[in-house]
Parts: sequence; C-alpha cells; structure tokens
Amino acid sequence: ASDSVPDWYCLRCWCRWERACDKEGQLRVSRTERNLRQLAQMRDVAAKVMRPWAFAEKTLQQCISCGSTVGPFSSGPCGSLCANCWLTRDSEDVFLDVAKCIGGWPTLEELFMMLSGPQEHWKLPSPSTPQEPYVHKAGVENAQLATSRATVAVIWDSMDAMCACVARALWLDFRCTCHFAELHDSDAVGSLLAAHPTVPRAAVCASGCIAAVLPSGVFIANVQRHQQILLYELQYALKVRPPSATASGAIQKDYIAPIARLRHAPFAP
Repeated sequence: ASDSVPDWYCLRCWCRWERACDKEGQLRVSRTERNLRQLAQMRDVAAKVMRPWAFAEKTLQQCISCGSTVGPFSSGPCGSLCANCWLTRDSEDVFLDVAKCIGGWPTLEELFMMLSGPQEHWKLPSPSTPQEPYVHKAGVENAQLATSRATVAVIWDSMDAMCACVARALWLDFRCTCHFAELHDSDAVGSLLAAHPTVPRAAVCASGCIAAVLPSGVFIANVQRHQQILLYELQYALKVRPPSATASGAIQKDYIAPIARLRHAPFAP
C-alpha cells in the first residue's frame, strides 16, 4: 500500500502482530517460565532433603527432645522428633542454600527490582564486588529488632516435603519475627489464630500448603509455591524501622486529624 493508505490486517494476523509486539507480555511469560523452573528444582531438593526425615501422622511415639506425644513425628537420623522440634533443630539446611543459589529465595533488593526496576534483572551483569545475600540470622540483634515488631503467624504442613522445607527456611531466616504452628496441632493453630478471629480457617489451614497471617490480619496463602510475597513483607519489616510512638502521635495530631476534621466540616456558603 502507498504511504497515504494504512495497512490492514485480518484478525488472525493482527493478534499475531500484537503478541510479537507485546514486550511486557513476553517478559511476564519469561518470568513465569523461570519461576516454574525454580519451583521444580526446589521441589526436587525438598524431596531429597525430607527422605530421611519422613513424617508419619498416626504414630504412638514420644519426641526425644521435648517429650511431646502430639504428632506427626519424624523418625530421622536424630531419632523421633515432633514437628516443632524438627523445625527448630540445630543443623544445616541444604534446601535454603539451593533456593538462594537458584534465585528462589530473593533478597529485598531483588524483589524491589522485580516490582519497579529492570524486568529481567537476572540478566544484569553481576557487581564487581560480590555481595552476600541478605540472611536474617538469629541472635541478639534479631531479638532487639523483634521487640519493636509484631510477629507473623505461619501455619505449615509437615506431611508435605515442600511445605516442611519452606517452613524450615523461614524459621532459619526469620525465627524472631514469625511464630509457627504445625497444621495437625489444633491447639497450637488455635492459639496462633486467636488474635485473628476474622481470618477464615479454611483459607489458612489447608493440607499441603503454608499460610501466613500478617499482624494487620491480611493472610497470604500458598507460600510453598509463591514465597516472594511473604519474603517481601518479612524483609521489608526487618529493614525498615517503624516510627516511634511519639512520631506517630505527632503525625496523627498535625496531619491526619486536621484532614479528618476538614473532611467532616460543612461546605462553606
């Protein structure tokens, strides 16, 4: 066609052209494929890690660490352990190391880049000075940070290998900002959710899943499949110090309250 006449496409060719020009869509597909590959790798590692720690739900056993008889129990290399003692045991964790190496356990900086920076951040050249990934190690510093922050409730299923490994990884990095309850321990789950009576139990107490309830009452389901949302919330809360009560009161008095009064004031004639 001449320059003065526009090109015309049939519907099929137009859709093909639109897909080819949809760069954002291509990037979303690329990220999805990458996330699925990471998830498959993490599931394989979780299955291998949990093979010697297989949990059994209905067994008449006693935990060698705390003496509990509330199942499930894991008959691993250290003997029979309840789910809570298995979660908090003092040993290395291969799953967390692999997840960090393949990008399945991103840092806060990487999560920020996913949201607002270069969309294909994993293709950027590595910095000249290598930086260790952010790990929130337990200790005095964590205990001091935790005193000024409300805790996150995490409910996990020990009978699922991926759930158990992700819960263990969360405990290793965020043990002072999360409280954990195993799905089959009804007393622990009830105690943990007592502060959130409006949260639907069916949404956070599902077999084969991990769910987290934030201090605000917002819950995040399927953490075993999508860890980025919870990791963002936990790492952001750790790195961003909340304002003091005095500063919050000053903001409320000087800004929020006057705006609220104006909102309810009658219109001027």
